[in-house]
Amino acid sequence: MAKSKLMVVPRLRPGEGREIEVIRRTVPQANGTTLYEFDIDISHAPVPDRRYLADAAAILFKGDALRLVLGQKRLLAPDSLRSAVVVFLSAQAVTQFLRSCKDFHPSVRKYAEQHQMVESLIEIQEEPEHITSITGNVILTAFSGREACLDFYNSSPFVLAVAQRGGKFAVDPILRVDLSTGLLVGILDRIEVLKPTLPTY
Repeated sequence: MAKSKLMVVPRLRPGEGREIEVIRRTVPQANGTTLYEFDIDISHAPVPDRRYLADAAAILFKGDALRLVLGQKRLLAPDSLRSAVVVFLSAQAVTQFLRSCKDFHPSVRKYAEQHQMVESLIEIQEEPEHITSITGNVILTAFSGREACLDFYNSSPFVLAVAQRGGKFAVDPILRVDLSTGLLVGILDRIEVLKPTLPTY
């Protein structure tokens, strides 16, 4: 009797997000393995519908994941937060974000320093009353003068597996966060400091 074999076709399922162009390349590693890298054309990805305004940020790092806390300060008690969005970022997502900001980070930092607007991150003393948690592994950022934004997208493990097998890539728009340029620089500076401690597997 002939044996049957299930073939998994490298195609995206409906609902995985907006399909975008991707350029693949393989990078040989020193240990003999091969790493797959993707260059994606995010220009066709839709802007996230959900918006949040942040005037404070903190970074919590433990284990394999980094939590970026973007919050709103209380009006009468600016040392505490009234609300926050917690963005869960894998080490791989953080590394990719830093790689994409290789030229952007020095440029925005120079501008912020010239105008004395670099902001420090806060230390979380207590949880805000209102917290929303999201996850993202594709991050876009831009600034114009004192205004900046962070756009968070997510691609599921299904999407990544399909892309590695030669299929298409897709991103799901999650959230746009508006913030000051100085605060964006503070976030990038802190993440850059944490880079050597991120797991590489």
